[in-house]
Amino acid sequence: YPLCALAGNRLTALPQSMQHCHKLELLRVSANQLASFPTQLLELPRLAWLAFAGNPFCQGFEHGSGLAKYSLEDFVFDKVLGQGASGVISLAHPKPGVALPSSVAIKVFKGELTSDGYPSDELDACLHVDQHPALVNFIGQISEPDCSAVVMKLIPEHFSNLGQPPSLATCTRDTFLPEQQLGIAAIAKIVEQMQSLLQHLVEHHMCHGDLYAHNVLVDDNYNIVLGDFGAASHYEYLPKEVQLKLERVEQRALAFFIEDMLSICRLNEQASNTYKQLKSQAKEFLGL
Repeated sequence: YPLCALAGNRLTALPQSMQHCHKLELLRVSANQLASFPTQLLELPRLAWLAFAGNPFCQGFEHGSGLAKYSLEDFVFDKVLGQGASGVISLAHPKPGVALPSSVAIKVFKGELTSDGYPSDELDACLHVDQHPALVNFIGQISEPDCSAVVMKLIPEHFSNLGQPPSLATCTRDTFLPEQQLGIAAIAKIVEQMQSLLQHLVEHHMCHGDLYAHNVLVDDNYNIVLGDFGAASHYEYLPKEVQLKLERVEQRALAFFIEDMLSICRLNEQASNTYKQLKSQAKEFLGL
């Protein structure tokens, strides 16, 4: 089976026999009691979406975030824009004198454990990922005894979901609306941005753990914005050989992303050189 969700248990180790789970693609082992990184996972040929934050072997950051700090009293909260397992995102307006855009989005994190791990680890990732054109723009933080939140630049309303979440039939692969078809030039532009973003994450020693089209917003010019850091994990404290293999795990997620994008390519453009090049690139990332 390609999916295994083990987050939020009390596992102190994973069985060595997991090295034989050659069909495993998505694994959540965050928020457990793992004393060391389970290196037997790193040889799995199809593992692409891995979350492991919130374990004893994970080392937190000692340096502070560069994001400006605000208080809840600095904002007037408006309507709820969305909510998930880890928190609630609301439209908010800074009060006079607060040097921010007139409208922002604020995600207030819940304390409960999610299927991806601890909301506090998601918050940590948001605070340390830095800015990239294809990322949600985090511009501030709120840290109070009863509230942890991030302040984000508001994403324009003309952005919409690039994909839909997996179904019971597709399991680990995204789904798309029946009418959704893209030209190969648009797909190539989207993939190029995702590649640049993946390199940004590598430079920050971070696995996103959830590189999916359903976590991407896109506009009419095919500019993308990736969000949802619930499955993100830092790895700069791990041995270099482990870091390199984790980067390959994320690269497989990019390969699956490319395949999903090509699945909605217009039929009359599937013989193009660009289509063939992207197909070849995905196979290379998967080691085929």
